[in-house]
Amino acid sequence: LKQKKETIMSSLSALRKASAKTLETLTKPAQEKDKSRYAPDSRMWKPTFDKEKPSSSAVVRFLPSHPDEIDELPYVTLYSHSFKGSNGKWYIQNSLSSIGEVDPVGNLNYRLYNSGIESDKDVAKGMKRKQNNYANVLIIKDPAHPEYDGTVRIFDYGAQIAGILKESATPVQDDLDDEPKQPINPFDVFEGADFVIKMFGKKLKTATGEVTVPDYAKSEFRKPSALFDGDEEKIEEIWNKCHKLRPLVAPDKFKSKSELAKLLQDTLGTRVGSGVLVLEAKTEDESVDEDVVEEKATKPKPSTSKKDKQAPVAAVEGSGDEDLDFLMNLDS
Repeated sequence: LKQKKETIMSSLSALRKASAKTLETLTKPAQEKDKSRYAPDSRMWKPTFDKEKPSSSAVVRFLPSHPDEIDELPYVTLYSHSFKGSNGKWYIQNSLSSIGEVDPVGNLNYRLYNSGIESDKDVAKGMKRKQNNYANVLIIKDPAHPEYDGTVRIFDYGAQIAGILKESATPVQDDLDDEPKQPINPFDVFEGADFVIKMFGKKLKTATGEVTVPDYAKSEFRKPSALFDGDEEKIEEIWNKCHKLRPLVAPDKFKSKSELAKLLQDTLGTRVGSGVLVLEAKTEDESVDEDVVEEKATKPKPSTSKKDKQAPVAAVEGSGDEDLDFLMNLDS
């Protein structure tokens, strides 16, 4: 009897160990998945904006493409949409326009802008795409995080800074200038220039109240100079530390057009605004330019069915983005 009892105890002990091991095996993948999903990308960088101070700043040097992507542009642009429908559901997805394809939201916004009804434009404004640009930079001075100084990271910047970079490459000549403005290639390590990021707080009214956001308008390039005074050994060392950017806009970062269309209709219903169809079949050769809205489009006949109509979608909120161009909710 004693031997039988010991055998049972031994078996139960083994059972407890096996159960604990099974639980560990079952929970580990889930824990790893959550960690992967929510862990911040240490390669990414944005200057810290302190809302309690009148201004914040940082200094960086834009860098060329990674050696393996030398034939590609030294930056990538990712467009996305983030808005809430009147049913309370959110639509937060990357836009296919990032890879040159027509996106269902872009298609809808195009038709809303050209419906001939002013209120439809307001609906479209709440769904305008957000722009995130990514480029390699050498952080020269980050007062908020001095430990980042001298490191190469991926700078996540919005449309306002992108506009400053574009203007530097194609400067507008002023009749009052003593000398013609010389173009600067921001990504040139020999003839480029350090970029001083200046952030000033600006108060904006949103759907959820007043917020203070960074305004980058006064950011500027210093006088052109070679990185490290032209020391080629140091330049090559930094260049080899650049990160590959193409994976940020790889096909696996986007859902298919049919998947996005379904999610869009789940969020908005069948019609929005004055009765504009959320989804509309388009011929394969038609494209939508989300940067230029044609005002001469044919005015569609609004729906007269109360059942099919739906209240305009809510203004964008809760996206977590503080770039001025986005939080201003399409002031364009």
